[in-house]
Amino acid sequence: MDKVSLTLLAMTEDASTALSPASLAPVLGMVLACIEDNNKKESILGIPEGSLTPDLESDIHQELGKFSIKYPYNSDDRKPVSSANFIASDYAHRDEYLDQILSTYYQTEKLNDDTKKVADITDLFVHGKTRGEMKTLFDGLDESQRENVRAVLGNVMEFRGAWETRFDPAHTTSGHFLCADGSRVDNAKMMCTTEKVQYAKNTKFVAIAKELQSGLKFVAIKPHLPSATAISTLSRPTINSLKHQLNDEGKVNVELTLPKIDVAGSCDTVLLEKIEQALGTTITAQHLSRLGTAPSDDLHMVQKLIASIDEEGAYGKIATAAVTTARGFERTPCFDFNCPGYMCIVDREGNPLLELVIKDGSFLVCDGSPKITPAKDATSDDKHNTSDDEWFERIVDENRFSSAPRPNRQKPIGNAPDDKTKDLISIDVNTLIQQRFNPNGEFKITAISMDKMDLSIRVNSSEEANKLRERILESIGKEECGKFVDVWDSPRSGIKVVFLLTARDKLVDLLTPLK
Repeated sequence: MDKVSLTLLAMTEDASTALSPASLAPVLGMVLACIEDNNKKESILGIPEGSLTPDLESDIHQELGKFSIKYPYNSDDRKPVSSANFIASDYAHRDEYLDQILSTYYQTEKLNDDTKKVADITDLFVHGKTRGEMKTLFDGLDESQRENVRAVLGNVMEFRGAWETRFDPAHTTSGHFLCADGSRVDNAKMMCTTEKVQYAKNTKFVAIAKELQSGLKFVAIKPHLPSATAISTLSRPTINSLKHQLNDEGKVNVELTLPKIDVAGSCDTVLLEKIEQALGTTITAQHLSRLGTAPSDDLHMVQKLIASIDEEGAYGKIATAAVTTARGFERTPCFDFNCPGYMCIVDREGNPLLELVIKDGSFLVCDGSPKITPAKDATSDDKHNTSDDEWFERIVDENRFSSAPRPNRQKPIGNAPDDKTKDLISIDVNTLIQQRFNPNGEFKITAISMDKMDLSIRVNSSEEANKLRERILESIGKEECGKFVDVWDSPRSGIKVVFLLTARDKLVDLLTPLK
């Protein structure tokens, strides 16, 4: 499932994606139960030929169906998660083994109504479970095409959870989000707070986990610095490692900035093709022999998803289905999440109820109509968007990061403890920078701060920040230090020119002789 879900999330593409592995798993399990050919099942599972024993197959179904068994739909609307599996079919064939597997491991509900088409029975079930929010699983089909739907193996799931500590709507502000194609959404609604959350990082990515009520948890992973492309290198082992670190680490105080998310009816109709790509094998309707499929039938898979993450909490409704049709059917610390990154909602055991890769503005809630800065203009304010891998390799060294978030950049410079800052303890750095780089008052410098990692100069606008960056680089060496000087624009901390590592030390060396 890890391999399949990461392929479906399409980390290397530019568009945002959403997926529910928890809803997909039982559907794949029910499809597997419909296959009699052990060699085909072994190929799908990626295990050696002849190794699929009855006990192992039983264990596999137990694993794929355990989520649905744990979270059945019932009358308790306060439950954090509800899940139901179903089958609707007009095949006359019945297989006792299949019925036993679907009943025992998936608690699959049989939808029977001889007066209605399979597509109609399915839509009535999905419509009822989602309280009318999903009207159909078969978008774009006319009546004749709906007649061709022969069987559906599906899952409907719902989750809901309020934050343990809610965001204050008064602190939600308009901010920037850098997209994977280099453009930028300039008015994305950003929820801001400072609170204790679980926090973890490695050399390239940083992660947080924020508690939802009823045992659910929100997890977000992003690059250390805003980057248009770094998320494409995020692997499943890295995701799992960071999640594990989050579970092991205690909570720390973090300045948290998250975009409001609204996934309004995401629909993936080519799941089967992507799953086949991940598994390296094909799955056809003819493989589902226990279901009684005909030689002329086709197989498709679809997942529809509605979800939101806002000041109140996280919410989602998902429907996933494997559909057989008559042939001829065709379908048509400071954690500022301001660039492509990964999000998920998990239960107590870490089962991913929802996974999202946010790469553009399609899931973002904006303040009015989206305001987009094209890539060619956005790069002037986001110079780190290019050559991201080289940038990270040069500036991020595990030995330079402690297990806690970076120190507050507003710390008075006189308290900085490392050797370089000791040289400046008695110096008015603001005056020195004004004298050397702003003698005519061209820039309005509102604050300067420094710690072991960086020196930052806050100004009023991105234009001023970029001009000041270029001016200082002329003195400390653009070729040597250019990749270590960046412009940061955060809804909470404003616009700053930040000097990291080599650039910071060069600037300190330049200022010290003026003491």
